[in-house]
Amino acid sequence: MRWVEDLFQGHTVIVGTTGSGKSNTLRFLARKAVEKGRRATILDWCGEHGLGFLTPFLPRIPFSDVRELLPTVLEETLRPSSGGISIGYAVTEGLEVAESWEELVVFLKTRALKRDMGAMAALRRLVPLYRRGVLVDGKLEEDLFSDTVLDLSNLPPFERRICLSMLLALIYSRAVSGVLGGDLCVFIDEAWQIHTGFEGMPVTLTMLMELRKYDVNVFAVYQEPLKQLLRYNMVVHTLGHQSRLEYFYSLFPAGVDKLRVGEAYVYTLNRRKWVKVKVPITKAEHVVNARVPRTTLLQEKKEGKVQYSKPSLEERIRRLEKEVEMLKKRLNLKC
Repeated sequence: MRWVEDLFQGHTVIVGTTGSGKSNTLRFLARKAVEKGRRATILDWCGEHGLGFLTPFLPRIPFSDVRELLPTVLEETLRPSSGGISIGYAVTEGLEVAESWEELVVFLKTRALKRDMGAMAALRRLVPLYRRGVLVDGKLEEDLFSDTVLDLSNLPPFERRICLSMLLALIYSRAVSGVLGGDLCVFIDEAWQIHTGFEGMPVTLTMLMELRKYDVNVFAVYQEPLKQLLRYNMVVHTLGHQSRLEYFYSLFPAGVDKLRVGEAYVYTLNRRKWVKVKVPITKAEHVVNARVPRTTLLQEKKEGKVQYSKPSLEERIRRLEKEVEMLKKRLNLKC
């Protein structure tokens, strides 16, 4: 399939209405990436992309890897629904003294006691991820970005947005630092979820799209086309009858709104022409791979539980002692 080969020469946007075949296309291309000897990572928004050749993991975000990008990520993800700038400022101050997620949370709690709205809002977004084990201190034992599926479906929708943005920032920081390595294909399911408006792309996705020189290919799934995405390879499934997309219909081939499920028009920058294709069916497989780490959190997920164990009394005392130490440090700095 020439069109498949061309898609791996650049970034690709997969567009279509609900039920048009976008998820099948994503899985098909992930399979092709592995067959080509490339590493594949699916950022799975809804938990529907279980594949036997990819290892399922829960998302993990080390503090040190996203430290520099964290204020920008939070500002971008929360704007304009919340005070993104005040949140970014509170987190930036916290990063001057914090060396871990735990210390950052403690710092924000001390600021929240003084009615700092930015710190309170940041806590509201970070604490759920921290308690669920998504935000981790230290290095990861497993390789999250080598033939894996990162399942975000156990997180609440709003926390998923933040987690997805952080994962993109994690990929970017590791690629730039040379830790990630090349030959990586990142498949972002429901990428439109991290957009806060239609005037531009989120900063984390923009950074990721600039990684071609690091041999990273991005495949992003959208429900409708955006003007700023037209500079990439396109896989367009049926768009339905939406009058506000008349501008895009003038750019796409005639009959794009009449495509059947699984059919698509493909435009690649190499060939510079539209080709109608039928994407082969690639069904999801819900299997548990032996490489999955046997953590308590993962065991709860396998058993279908959503509750997470509360910290022990000793752990709560240790955290309170940490808060007291941070308060003393802050008071000494002011004196």
